Amino acid sequence: ARNRQANSDQRIVRKGHHRLSCDAMRWNVLYLPLRSCSVDAVVSDLPFDMKCKMKKQDFPVLFKEIFRVMRVGARAVLLVRWKNLLLKVIEKSDFSIAVDRNIDVCVGGAIVTLFVLLKNK
Repeated sequence: ARNRQANSDQRIVRKGHHRLSCDAMRWNVLYLPLRSCSVDAVVSDLPFDMKCKMKKQDFPVLFKEIFRVMRVGARAVLLVRWKNLLLKVIEKSDFSIAVDRNIDVCVGGAIVTLFVLLKNK
């Protein structure tokens, strides 16, 4: 895999494209080490299978933490299993979050929902 990545990097450079720098971090999603209103976009495939150690009751905290770090005008694209739970959290939230769209999709036999959210205020 490492050689494939190196070859891929060389192809990008040869074609004249700019490299994108990116850092991967491992954080506790229930307590993000980010300032409030500091993030332009959030994209997450939230865990929804039994291999994950998260409990259903952790998800409202997770959603509120995502909303906290989003700046006004920011978007979040979230793939979630508990559609009604997310809608309830949005409804009860202190943050002004609008559902731009939602799409039900089948992932490995499970029906999950892809949400596009917008933070208004």
